[in-house]
Amino acid sequence: MDKDTSTPNSNEPSPSPEVQPQPEPTTPTTTMPKPQDDDQLLASVSQNMTEDEPPEEPPATKPPRNKKKLLIILLVVLLLSGMAAGGYYWFTNQKSQEPQESAQVPAAAEITNAYLPNTVSYAFRDDQASGYSLFWRPADGGERTEVTTLNRDTNIMQSATRHNFVAFATETSIYRSNDSGASFEEIVNLAPGEQITSLNFSSNGDALVYGSLTDATNTVIVLQAGSDEPEDLFEAEEMGVFIHGYDTQQQKIIYSVGCYNCDGPSLATYSRDLSKNESTEILTDIDPRSVQHLSVSDDLSHVVLAQATIDESINTGDLPGYYLAAPYTVKLITLENNQEQVIATVGEKQEKNPNGTQRYRQFLVGFLVNSNEAYYAHEKQLFSYETGADSASLLFESTGNIFYLPYVSEETLIVGFGESPGDYTLVNFDVTTEESLDIFLGDNNTVLFGVTTK
Repeated sequence: MDKDTSTPNSNEPSPSPEVQPQPEPTTPTTTMPKPQDDDQLLASVSQNMTEDEPPEEPPATKPPRNKKKLLIILLVVLLLSGMAAGGYYWFTNQKSQEPQESAQVPAAAEITNAYLPNTVSYAFRDDQASGYSLFWRPADGGERTEVTTLNRDTNIMQSATRHNFVAFATETSIYRSNDSGASFEEIVNLAPGEQITSLNFSSNGDALVYGSLTDATNTVIVLQAGSDEPEDLFEAEEMGVFIHGYDTQQQKIIYSVGCYNCDGPSLATYSRDLSKNESTEILTDIDPRSVQHLSVSDDLSHVVLAQATIDESINTGDLPGYYLAAPYTVKLITLENNQEQVIATVGEKQEKNPNGTQRYRQFLVGFLVNSNEAYYAHEKQLFSYETGADSASLLFESTGNIFYLPYVSEETLIVGFGESPGDYTLVNFDVTTEESLDIFLGDNNTVLFGVTTK
């Protein structure tokens, strides 16, 4: 039964509304008389002036002041002062009426990101015989808005989200959204047989980088924002390249190599200096077979990982390989000096479930939004770790196992938990008030792209 049952919103509001320009305020104007030039003024004044003839003989006493002349001079002064004041008022009034330049909405790649949750972008279909439809919802709850519908036989293979950008790959194309999932455009048309092994945005979202597998060669390709010309970065001989982080300013990318479309583990993890075209293996003290989950900070300075114990004493029967078991270790690693900090150790050797079978634990790890503070989730609990602290702190505890963590900050969590990855509830949880609200119910026909920020 369809668990995402809310009615699509036909009005389709934009998740990132554009700032509408406000009408310019109108200021009442006063019509001023047209100023006269100096010649006109003097002519006007002279018309009202009479020239007194001097007396033939100077008087013996001081003559009285000519009141008529003084009055005319006073009038001229007052007239000139009035014209100066009027001109100043006219000039300043005109200046205040000039249209002021309004603040422009910055381009997508220039947005100053506050890293607050904005929308949840995802795909959903009624059943496996139906085609996927793309939707977005407000991250703080609300009705879904349908964006478009894909062809019935289209499967979604990879996806990534960063800031207000969303991307996903199918068997034939790569699509990108620059408006928090409100619309998508096809940006790459894949060649027959080409597969996308991984997909990720750069740290600031200004580029999309992906691994392209063709003829047993994996090429890492970048597509800059605003460009429709993909650029090859480098090639790897391995059948799979899994991109953990990419920074365009540092010209650095961190990735693992391994096997794509198989159950094999990662073989190694590398940091590549793209300016020198040199890759250096990192995490050399850690057996890559034991790594259950790995995440890289946005600035590519730290790695957090969950590591199992390879317990060869456990009988695997007729199955080849090895058994990953307890104890599990969560580590924070500073790449500059390869310093390790154990965040947590979980489980005991040879631990079993109540029915006597070997107990297997699953972890999720990552970094808080816009931070190098690590987190890890195990079963129903989510912990955060502040660098230098003695231990991790409980951030959230759910009623079901945690399977999805698309957004984690000190104030807000968007977390999917439930009975299984195909039966979960996605909620928005306020860490301070401990209040939560449901976003949607997800199932096996739901593909969660991620949470955009604003």
